[in-house]
Amino acid sequence: MSRQTYFNMAAIAGALLVLGAGCVGGQKQAPPDGGVFKTTDGGETWRQSSAVPTLGGVRSFATANVLTLAPDPHHTATVYAGTAGDGLLVTNTNGAEWRRVGGQELASVRAVVVDPVEPCTWYASAFSRVFKTRDCGRVWKPTYDTAKPDQEVRAITVAPNNHNRVYLTINDQEAGVLVVSTDGGATGSVAFRFPVTVRSVTVDPKRPARLYAVTDNRGLWVSEDAGSVWRELKQELQSFAGARRGWELALDPIDSQILWYASSYGLLRSADSGATWAAIPLLTAPGEARIYALAVNPQQTAELYYSAVVGGKSLLYKTTDGGATWKTKKLPSARIPTAIRIQSDKPAEVLVGTYLQQR
Repeated sequence: MSRQTYFNMAAIAGALLVLGAGCVGGQKQAPPDGGVFKTTDGGETWRQSSAVPTLGGVRSFATANVLTLAPDPHHTATVYAGTAGDGLLVTNTNGAEWRRVGGQELASVRAVVVDPVEPCTWYASAFSRVFKTRDCGRVWKPTYDTAKPDQEVRAITVAPNNHNRVYLTINDQEAGVLVVSTDGGATGSVAFRFPVTVRSVTVDPKRPARLYAVTDNRGLWVSEDAGSVWRELKQELQSFAGARRGWELALDPIDSQILWYASSYGLLRSADSGATWAAIPLLTAPGEARIYALAVNPQQTAELYYSAVVGGKSLLYKTTDGGATWKTKKLPSARIPTAIRIQSDKPAEVLVGTYLQQR
């Protein structure tokens, strides 16, 4: 989505809307089906989870388009929701209620990450800028600007073994750049230029020098030296038509050598850090589903969720046996499920962010 589109959405959305259905011309309108939805029973039942208590009453971001749901490494019930036009929201109760942080500079937030050492230090990206707070969201200051104003900071990653080392994934229309900061985002230098745009960069928590990059049209890449040299896993994935168009990557929370890779082919699994791959049978044919989000249960890693759009319908899929069998879970929203977040100490509690695709 373009920078101008984000600003247009922010102007239209304005302030957060009052929770609940409304009436127009005497006819009751259906309640909004955006924002965040929550299940407490592993996906069997869902309810909207977008309430924002304020001094003026309970409001909501139930009309919002959610771009990301980010965890807090210090508090399992804390989640950050970055939206397109409705700002940055934080919950400390895994979605029971939210509060908005930041001002107009954070009207649209693509990426959020919390420092693994300093709980009140957060980073957030808004278009071509990265903002940083050191006081849990009260005051935000710009810490990094891209070289070109039309570039977007797509992802932010903090090294698990060095909290001053920050990776920024920056895209323009045709290519991606990895910028590395060694001083907590104050300055940064280009570590690598990708020939295509990059969706995400993931650090292996057990081997922090190993990084994975998911790209739009050149599949999955790996670096073994913390981002200076990269290798495309072209040969490893050549047997899977569509695997060069990547969507999501998830590492097993217990054994980080196990990778789950979602692409236009479908879902693939590697047990050896990407050296070999096996296709996971889905309820859809290869290439049929557009997978938007992927999450692994941190306690029972054979349990996974992924969201997809199939035949114009937005669906959530769940497996409890490592992908041998799947069940379809229906969400009370017609929007695209763009983000999935499993609470690490209560894995039956899952949040899903939604997005209304512009037609």
